[in-house]
Amino acid sequence: MMALPSSAAFAGYWNFTVDLSGAEAIVTRMEAQAGLEMPEGAEVRMFPTTISDEQAVRAARIAAKLLTAAEDYYKNAAGRGAELTFDWDSTPTMLVNGTVMDVHPDLNRNGVPETITAGRLCVPEEADEARTSTDDFRWDLGVVVQEDGAVLWHGAASQIHAGENAILLYTKDGQHYLMEFDIHGGMGHGSGRYHLFTLENGGEHTVRENHVEFDYCWTGAGADVRENFDPEAVAEVESELQRTAPHRRVRGPEGASELLRQLGPLTAEEVADGSYLEKVKPIAAAEWVKENPVPTVAAYGTHDRVQPFLASLRLKAALEEHHVDHKYFELPHSGHALQNDDALSRQWMEAIAEYLDKYMPVNDVPGYGD
Repeated sequence: MMALPSSAAFAGYWNFTVDLSGAEAIVTRMEAQAGLEMPEGAEVRMFPTTISDEQAVRAARIAAKLLTAAEDYYKNAAGRGAELTFDWDSTPTMLVNGTVMDVHPDLNRNGVPETITAGRLCVPEEADEARTSTDDFRWDLGVVVQEDGAVLWHGAASQIHAGENAILLYTKDGQHYLMEFDIHGGMGHGSGRYHLFTLENGGEHTVRENHVEFDYCWTGAGADVRENFDPEAVAEVESELQRTAPHRRVRGPEGASELLRQLGPLTAEEVADGSYLEKVKPIAAAEWVKENPVPTVAAYGTHDRVQPFLASLRLKAALEEHHVDHKYFELPHSGHALQNDDALSRQWMEAIAEYLDKYMPVNDVPGYGD
């Protein structure tokens, strides 16, 4: 069975079944199915509009190969359920529910094969919960490279997806490399980055790296990239994003309130000329620094899936530019919950207490604390 998403989010998808057991593959079912969040009575629109039996068979064969390969790999993989205990920035850390990869690279180029283990990261006190939890979003994925039992390198990772940091094993000309890859987007800003490296000389040895940053609402020369797309597709996407398409329109007072929350009172002209920035200013921390510079303590996880980390650098730059008394903490192994850098988290909380005592001291109240 294979599902192909349509061009409209939650609009619908193709659902079909292919029998691959005989000499010839046979499509036994083919139907368009509404998405989970389709408004009642909305028309299901599909992209592509049709799927041929040949396309369905090809997709099913590819899916069968991938699923079979994955099943065989995990069935035969050594070290399933592996566990490791190691120090991460002087913090005791555990990797549980681990799988030892069926590959033995030589990332530090010393001729001794290494092992790579991937699993859930946690502090030792939460190991039992991490082993049994069904909440995949609660735990970051860890990757650990070892040689003869000694940890050479470790990193936090996740799936290859916007807002996630992925760690890949890259092979070229018989040589292995590690690659970190991530792409972020939010608050009008997008970025992509990769870092290809080995573990030579006792640490990360960069072989190649690059990044790109862009502004969704850029209005400079060549900014209107929409001209590269089909005009009808552009119009369709705009109507869906602006909730003017028939199946995306809101109903009633509650719907209108939700529409205002999602879109804000903005017009296309305001976005085009940049004047929308004044309206979003109340939720853009960096925009307030120049007018109301207050002492600030901030901490951000570099793997944040909710608040894109690079957007936080705007706040840091504004604080530095205006010489605001501040402390800024980057937690290199944490997401939005700031959960994987205990030592830095303690420093962050201590800084908050320090700034409260400095700028908002609490005087003793007679009768309390005697």
